[in-house]
Amino acid sequence: MIWLASFPRSGNTFCRNLFYDVYGLESTSYPLEGNSDDSKKYRVIKTHVRLKNIKEIKEDDFVIYLVRDGRDAITSNAHYRKNFIEPKSKLDDTIEHGIVAPLNSHFGGWSSNIQSWIDRADLIVRFEDLIENPIRFLKELEAKVNLPNPDYSKIKTFSQLKHGAPRYGSGGRKNEGNLHSKAFFNKGKVGQWKEAFSSKHKALYWLFHGDEMESLGYKVNGEILPFDKYESLSCKDDSRRILMLKKYHEVRILLGSGVRKLLRRLT
Repeated sequence: MIWLASFPRSGNTFCRNLFYDVYGLESTSYPLEGNSDDSKKYRVIKTHVRLKNIKEIKEDDFVIYLVRDGRDAITSNAHYRKNFIEPKSKLDDTIEHGIVAPLNSHFGGWSSNIQSWIDRADLIVRFEDLIENPIRFLKELEAKVNLPNPDYSKIKTFSQLKHGAPRYGSGGRKNEGNLHSKAFFNKGKVGQWKEAFSSKHKALYWLFHGDEMESLGYKVNGEILPFDKYESLSCKDDSRRILMLKKYHEVRILLGSGVRKLLRRLT
């Protein structure tokens, strides 16, 4: 079994389409998707759930962990939530909620999701490297996993997925250029957070996720350094002041989102 694990909007769907287009391998998700066929034995499973909450994974399963600059992932997820889940939500509020991830929402938050999987991962793949050179990723994977003969000519660009009818991300619609695909696939752009993050978002994000970003080669200014091996810089014993500051923001976000939900119900 191959597991595709990631924080949301980190290239999971792009990768699922690679498996389908290049190798003819269908995939499902954990928890099980509504449109999955229970009679099929899927070889590929994608998930955003943290490892500690998955009992079905086996010791000999191969785990790919996809990681993306969390600022881009959170920005993309904010657009997704506005398009499909909370159309009346404000992008700024959704970004802030995604950064803090109160009460382990957003699959635990960016850093926690990574920390859950990273030591179990057999292959760590950065989204930015994946979309730039998917064949390099596939060849690296083929050296580690027995896969069907590939057809690299069927690889689709991010734009082709967005404006076409991909196997995954089209909402089950097979017509070219359907609205679901256009809304599901955001931009696939590196550094889109620079257009969406306020100065407040930037400071808040680095407070919560700066150590993990540095560990994976992501710099505060948006520069991405070469990455060979993950070495966590996260401090397990944050100072009391930092812990209290994080808790303050978590409570503030919870109270703010509760008030906004109440107001939406009243209007």
